[in-house]
Amino acid sequence: MSTVSHISLVNFAADSGLLRPLDVALGRMVAEIEMKATHTPPTSEQTGLLIFTTALVSQALAQGHLCLNLSELAGKPVWPGNQRLQQWLQETQKPWPSYPPLNEWKQTLQACGQVADAEKFGSQSEDWSTGLLCLDQTDRLYLSRFYEAELTLADHFQRLQASYFDLPAPQLADYLKRYFADTDNNLEGDNRQALAALSASVHGFCTIVGGPGTGKTTTVTKILAMLIELNSGSKPLRIALSAPTGKAAARLMESIAKARSRIPASEEIKNLIPANASTLHRLLKVRPDGKGFRHHRENPLALDVLLIDEVSMVDVLLMRSVLEALPPNCRLILLGDSDQLASVEAGNVLDDVCRYRDSFGLSKKFHDLASQTGLSPNLSADPAPPELTDRVIRLTQSYRFTADSGIGHLARSVNEGHGSEAWGILQDQTRSDIHWQLLPQGEPIPTSVLKPALEAYEKYLKADSVTQALVYFDHYRILCAIKEGYYGVETLNQLVEQHLQRRGLIPRGGSGTVGHYRGRPVMITHNDYRTQLFNGDIGLVWPEANGSLKAWFTDDRGEVRSIPLYRLPRHETVYAMTIHKSQGSEFNHCTVVMPDPEQTLLTRELLYTGITRAKEQVSLWGNKVSLMAAVQRKTHRMSGLAERLWRVKQDKVETPSQSQNDSSTSSGEQLDLW
Repeated sequence: MSTVSHISLVNFAADSGLLRPLDVALGRMVAEIEMKATHTPPTSEQTGLLIFTTALVSQALAQGHLCLNLSELAGKPVWPGNQRLQQWLQETQKPWPSYPPLNEWKQTLQACGQVADAEKFGSQSEDWSTGLLCLDQTDRLYLSRFYEAELTLADHFQRLQASYFDLPAPQLADYLKRYFADTDNNLEGDNRQALAALSASVHGFCTIVGGPGTGKTTTVTKILAMLIELNSGSKPLRIALSAPTGKAAARLMESIAKARSRIPASEEIKNLIPANASTLHRLLKVRPDGKGFRHHRENPLALDVLLIDEVSMVDVLLMRSVLEALPPNCRLILLGDSDQLASVEAGNVLDDVCRYRDSFGLSKKFHDLASQTGLSPNLSADPAPPELTDRVIRLTQSYRFTADSGIGHLARSVNEGHGSEAWGILQDQTRSDIHWQLLPQGEPIPTSVLKPALEAYEKYLKADSVTQALVYFDHYRILCAIKEGYYGVETLNQLVEQHLQRRGLIPRGGSGTVGHYRGRPVMITHNDYRTQLFNGDIGLVWPEANGSLKAWFTDDRGEVRSIPLYRLPRHETVYAMTIHKSQGSEFNHCTVVMPDPEQTLLTRELLYTGITRAKEQVSLWGNKVSLMAAVQRKTHRMSGLAERLWRVKQDKVETPSQSQNDSSTSSGEQLDLW
């Protein structure tokens, strides 16, 4: 029985949707360039393998990976278990195809002029040729643009790690005790918030991670006050607060304002802590043509301290742009939850930064400094840890969820991979903050299930003003893992809209501008620099005083502004939204809808992120099989960034197997690949 050729496999994958048209077009383009550029044309099988491999790299990018790890795939079945492929193979009487053996795969790629050697990347040697692809020493294949981005980003982080501020221990001890001591004026030895403050004070770069309610924002507000006091006598520190999205920036601004009012600092110090936060795009100042930013290496930001919240949402290319725009000696403080979903675009920067934190203690130098300031961290003094180990502090104590909190217990059990424990919590009817709703597998959602959602949305629709309505609308949200299907965003939005119409809360068929009506919630799905509305921004269609409809949004300064409906960028109705889009937001009550268990998008990180969007109550709709599948399915993104940052060898890396039949999680067709 003859094997399937790579050309045939690519053609089938293109016809059946296993590969996107963009993936296949890129593969064919690279092969065409290769054939024109070489004196010895490749064989048809070599050409087919080049097309197939390039298409896989493109597909991997759409799924959030930075590269394709050949060693993880070599010799294994292609798209295992895919029913469409199985049927085609039966019809053509072909055996199930496998990826090539590693050495054979590498040799074919290394013979191609379009596959650059990473060891010579960017060099000026005569045997160096720039290729659209790049193969590194650890058998990872990149599009060259993303290899260069990973390399540059790692260099920027190494530069930041070299920055150290030698401050006197007695002075640091006084500040730590004042800001972090308990009500009895005692500084707990293993106070992680104080340890994070110490790290941020002496290091030019610090990452503070922790789950919801662990006090990240309170901690960083105290850190900013400390830095301002440590800088007294000099020019006032230029501080900027930022986040990836407008919603996250608004939340950061609100949290900082609350924390600022409670910290033990003078009014003068409090007033020097910024009151506003901006999106990263606004901070870097997007050029009007959308091509790059005004702030970059040659025109850096005028800052002394940059704080970025919700870093899990920041992709590799955006983080590189941020670090390139930082001036020398500017402190960088990153905040986030490394257990949440990774960015929609390529990379998982926060996870890479935190990847090996639990494998090392603290350096002896930093451990000694902590002891001199009154701390005794429950982290050993490691004889020779990576530099990054002192600059990543994980907060573990939750102040939002009490010991008997159902949300807290559920989130923890999901995050730790304990599916049976999570199921038991959902079945515990004594917990008032969690609710389980069984959904029939593969069937439409029953009308009775929607009743709580309709009641929640009724409040904002009956609001007296758009400002009040925007606040009420954020009290509740339906969060979905997928966009299509019975349990997807599109279906849920249509169902909610139909039932609200039946209740007389919204008009049938829209009014005024086609498709719009009073109270319609809209989410922007495309960045628009003219209106300063960005992908993920949410607003409401609401009438002005004269009755004409406009779209109203809360900007990253907390102010409400209106946009004429004809100027709205691409948008969609948003009674329900994907969990990905909900990152950076919090709701008093949210409903998380789980799809059928075979959906590979349903992962542990996705479910954890959805659950932790709730502040007071969470409802889960689904079935036990889907729950258990989600808890066991952990996200793994192929990248070499963690190894570069921590300077560990590949044999230290633990990488779970990654199926190549994952659905694309990209928010769009990544046309700007180069």
